Amino acid sequence: MQRQTEIASYWIDDFSITETDIDEIYNVLLEATTPIPTSVLAKVVIRSRVGAEERQLRKALANGKLFQPREEYKIGTVLIFSALGFQTGEVIGQRKGQNPMHGAFKVIEVKMEDGSSKEFASGLSTEHKLNLPPNTDLWAVWAAQQGSRDLVEEYGDIVEAAIEANLRGNEDVIRFPDGWVISSALAAVNIGHLNITEALIEVKGEPVTIEEIIAELDLPDDILPEIKALSVERMLFADERFRRVETGNGIRWFLTRLLPESVAETPPELVYTPIAYDGDKLDINQRQLEWEVGDEWSEIGAPDAFTKVDASSAKITARQVLIFPHYHARTLPYNQRIAAVLPQFKANIGMITFVDGRWGSRFNAWIVKDGRYIAGLNKWYEEHKIPVGTLAVIEGTNTPGEYSLDVKPKRMKREWVRTASISQDELVFEMQKQEINSEVDDYVVLGLHNEEDVIALARKIDWESATVESIVHHLVQELAKLSPQGTVHAKSVYSAFNLLRRCPPGPVLAALSDDTLYRNTGDNYYALVI
Repeated sequence: MQRQTEIASYWIDDFSITETDIDEIYNVLLEATTPIPTSVLAKVVIRSRVGAEERQLRKALANGKLFQPREEYKIGTVLIFSALGFQTGEVIGQRKGQNPMHGAFKVIEVKMEDGSSKEFASGLSTEHKLNLPPNTDLWAVWAAQQGSRDLVEEYGDIVEAAIEANLRGNEDVIRFPDGWVISSALAAVNIGHLNITEALIEVKGEPVTIEEIIAELDLPDDILPEIKALSVERMLFADERFRRVETGNGIRWFLTRLLPESVAETPPELVYTPIAYDGDKLDINQRQLEWEVGDEWSEIGAPDAFTKVDASSAKITARQVLIFPHYHARTLPYNQRIAAVLPQFKANIGMITFVDGRWGSRFNAWIVKDGRYIAGLNKWYEEHKIPVGTLAVIEGTNTPGEYSLDVKPKRMKREWVRTASISQDELVFEMQKQEINSEVDDYVVLGLHNEEDVIALARKIDWESATVESIVHHLVQELAKLSPQGTVHAKSVYSAFNLLRRCPPGPVLAALSDDTLYRNTGDNYYALVI
């Protein structure tokens, strides 16, 4: 005998936000001085529903009997129907039943609380699921069923989605990144206050706290500091001049125009437009290769696909090979292994301090979570003469908020490198010598005759007609001719493909799996089928 809130269909099929739920939500928001997350509001709604059901059950049990088909009932008896959401009704008539399968029984007519009339079998001698064992303590049975905490775990996501849909666009509430606030509770902040804020940040030249901003504004003294902060942040969120930045010491506000260009707007070469491919085509070696590459746009490389290690372990190290899109944008990927070393920021933009592992100089870098990259590395790239395919090393330090960024240096010498150039609007390759002064991945490393020519060609390609398969085939033809064995490694094809379009290894590896075009010669090397 389950409560209605214990039945899955109550939440999955039938749940919707009611006026009563909204009242409960508003009561919580009216008492709050900080944004309330949707997850907290979902708990409020679920607990309210469970509490209301308990009150309804107690009231019903105090005024009537639980309907069980085996019992007989006199006219005037008030019954409770568990199968009808514990509605009540009064017996107003009865007659003999007619069904040889059940033997002798009666049919009672019940006037329900909503005014309708329904008929039910009573005095049944056959088994029925609504019958309880004799002397059952009904309330004890219900009380022993799972509570609202378990319901939150099972159905919290459904309730959260319903709350978000209901509150979104509602003028009475405002959505902050951390949750919801009643709009009437906020102080009036005008354009003048925002202009003062802009001037403050301009003078400081660095991100500032909300407390520093409020100290410069003439807001009424009788408003709580927390409400002042929310009121100002509301306007900052809505004004494109300002960006919310998270640091190791909390949330700051900065000017969009003072951010590096690659932070304010994602560089085109880093934008990944998802490519559909059949992942089942990848064999175990290809999957291992994809894991080794650690591309931030691979499912297994996504920055949120990891378990954060103990923050006290400062000396965690991440090693990452840099492909062309990051080389051109002067960025690092923000992937799973690098995210495990760096702070877990909630804001989309986070600011950290890198320490140059070779020379000890410090500089700010910017994590852009939705773009999955780290910007602000222009000077570092230039000073270290970073080529495509360099192995970057990121490591925690003993100073909170500071992280070492380094390459693995080696004696400068000229080495043979696959070098890309443009010929008759096609990407071609030849082996040329290039100065290399740090450790590189020999499969990924690339030289460039003219970087801007490569970018120009990439932007000319019509990806509505050009396919991944056709580009991969051209690249295999070009790269295989550089090898005496006529083979090319899959990572080399992946690296070259990213000269033309941002792409994780998966689609490239799937294309290489076509055994009518390519022969797998082992260890992720491929040759053309002749």
